[in-house]
Amino acid sequence: MKIIWTQKYRYILFKVTLIIFFFIGNITLSAQLAPASDLTMSTSTSVHEQTKNRDTIKDAKKGSFLPVPYFITDQNIGFGLVLALAYMHPNKKETRENTPPSITAAFGGGTTKKTWVAGGAHTHSWNNDKLRYAGAILSFNVNLDFYELGSLDLSDNPIEVNLNGWGIANHVFFRIGESNVFIGPQYGYSSIESSLNIIDPDEPVLDSIGKVIDKTITFSALGLRTHYDNRDNTISPTKGHYGGFELNYNAKWLGSTEQFATFNLFYKFYLPINSWLHSIYHLDYQTVGGDAPFYLKPYVALRGVPALYYQGDISTKVETQWRALFYKNWAVVAFLGAGKAFDSFSDFPHSQWISNYGTGLRYVMKKAFNTRVGIDVAWANPNSQFGWYIVIGTSF
Repeated sequence: MKIIWTQKYRYILFKVTLIIFFFIGNITLSAQLAPASDLTMSTSTSVHEQTKNRDTIKDAKKGSFLPVPYFITDQNIGFGLVLALAYMHPNKKETRENTPPSITAAFGGGTTKKTWVAGGAHTHSWNNDKLRYAGAILSFNVNLDFYELGSLDLSDNPIEVNLNGWGIANHVFFRIGESNVFIGPQYGYSSIESSLNIIDPDEPVLDSIGKVIDKTITFSALGLRTHYDNRDNTISPTKGHYGGFELNYNAKWLGSTEQFATFNLFYKFYLPINSWLHSIYHLDYQTVGGDAPFYLKPYVALRGVPALYYQGDISTKVETQWRALFYKNWAVVAFLGAGKAFDSFSDFPHSQWISNYGTGLRYVMKKAFNTRVGIDVAWANPNSQFGWYIVIGTSF
């Protein structure tokens, strides 16, 4: 089968990239589709979202292989690259306009922090796009710095933890009538061994922390997700709404060694101001309850802030981004946001606000359905943190 690089496949290529990477991040950091997975699920299902352009893989007579690169630049995960090979094949029996293709992908890669991941994913739709499925399986070895452990503040001397394991996830969504509303169950299973990378026998504090961290946990979570999506484009939208909620429950009767629940409420609004100026608004709320391990706790996810730097049983954030076209296909973006991580609502007034701001450059790929690619630089307070990111799409 030959590799095809036509316009109609490029848009799908970016979707495959997002599916793979937000799913990887979801499993490695959330084990079983925990609350930090709004991007995971939205991109998992976005493969199946309708677009307004009929030029899709459905028009192709045969499937095609597509190589997909993705660069990782998060300070806590490290700098690296993951490569995927995706096979796209049309759903020829479906009659709904712009019926999404079926996608089968294999991927693998690593970072400078000796983190690696490998696995595969598959998506499909049936019954004239009224039933959708997305699933994946992967193995991983992740090294992450943690800046707090329960009530212990480690911000000055973070500890490095290794997470090693494997996981699977399956999602089924049903379309409500002919609307843009989807609802359905999801199930994830994973086994993760966590260990403290460096233990100094002369430091009793580190030794006691190691005894808490060094353990193997099995996760078995049953969940429900519903969302509404009327965006004009799922990779680089310019207008529309995307919002919903996700509830997951790890239960011992399902085979989990720990029992806890996670909840995520999210909303994104894409508002065009005029032909050259566009804005985005994003609200997010995440919470966890029960015996959730430390690496599954919600955290403040803002550009400029390393992953898992600010954690708590509850996290909230609000952010906005503005994009201005200034020359042909080139645009500049500016963004800012704020969030908190805390353990209970009574702690909210006393917990510190984490804020970020930054700017970036975008190039609009007209031949790839106006997909925007570029780079962002961001700063975050109160610790004067900095980060840079390679961007495909809207950034959030």
